[in-house]
Amino acid sequence: SNIYNVDPLDVPLFAPPGKAPKLKKGWGFISLSHCQNGVLIGWSPYPIGVDIEISKRMINGNNLKERILSVKEKENFKNIDIKKVNEHILSKWVAKEAAIKWQRGNLFKDLNQWESSPHSDFYFHQSISKKVYVKLISLRIWLIAIAYDNEKHPHDPIICLDKVS
Repeated sequence: SNIYNVDPLDVPLFAPPGKAPKLKKGWGFISLSHCQNGVLIGWSPYPIGVDIEISKRMINGNNLKERILSVKEKENFKNIDIKKVNEHILSKWVAKEAAIKWQRGNLFKDLNQWESSPHSDFYFHQSISKKVYVKLISLRIWLIAIAYDNEKHPHDPIICLDKVS
């Protein structure tokens, strides 16, 4: 609403249950995410995907790796320090979920299709040959991922974060 100088209730946001939220054509792109105590809103004039998780979230990284990592990532995973497994898997999860939101894809179909590039911040979708830049940010107690086409963005996308009471 601040970008377009309109009342927040006048922003043409369409968010039917079970669907990704969309803004009316010409209003840009939006992506939403939430976790136990945080809400993240990403806006951009170009497609964007965001995800947020508590950075210390307890997960079973060894079990999750089978579902979310590509074949190449599983090979690289063998070199991860055992103490860093959960942290590594959580960062992959957050990055891939943001990429899927950018793609407007399906979490269960696309999760292991997105593959990280070992020495860059790009992710590649193996079956549809798409590439997206994913920025990971640690902010306070959260791990945040923002997926966007960095060639179209002269600046980082606008991110609004609000702590849930």
